[in-house]
Amino acid sequence: QYNTGLPNVIVDELEINYGVSKLRAATYGRGLWESDLVVSTLHQLDASAFNMTSPSSTTCDTIVTPSITIRNAGLDTIFNVDLHYKMDAQSWQVYNWSGTLLSMATASITLPTYTLTPTTHTLTAYTSNPNSATDQNFYNDTITRTFTILGNPTTTSPPIVQGFVSTTFPPTNWTLQNSANLWSRSNK
Repeated sequence: QYNTGLPNVIVDELEINYGVSKLRAATYGRGLWESDLVVSTLHQLDASAFNMTSPSSTTCDTIVTPSITIRNAGLDTIFNVDLHYKMDAQSWQVYNWSGTLLSMATASITLPTYTLTPTTHTLTAYTSNPNSATDQNFYNDTITRTFTILGNPTTTSPPIVQGFVSTTFPPTNWTLQNSANLWSRSNK
């Protein structure tokens, strides 16, 4: 059963991915092959806090609208789940999600907006009560993000002007928050 569709080539690496109940093989020159495990490693009922797409790790904006991605990491379709969340030392809040979440599917939940001060903050969220029952795997229920809101230095008033002519780039106390490398310095 496990060789269905597997090319007749050398397998460089074999791995069991328990999170999605798959056997994966890396083959030389043929890419990646995968197959379902004969006996699933997935729990029947398992809601997870899968990702936090907002806020980013560093921002200048004091208005933050958190976004959490939940995932059905189990076999049974999930129709409702509670997402508990809190910012810093504030009290826990609950968002009652309802919909249809098939096995391994995700849904994005946008939480209420916070107005925060420039400093470091921590947002924590966790899932519970999928289909009004007990979650069978609590190891993937919680997600936490610590992020920083940068403030305007009190000694600097806008507009801020920087010629970028120094040999140091970016300038001292500046950070480049741009993974696509859209900023560059020319030699002109």
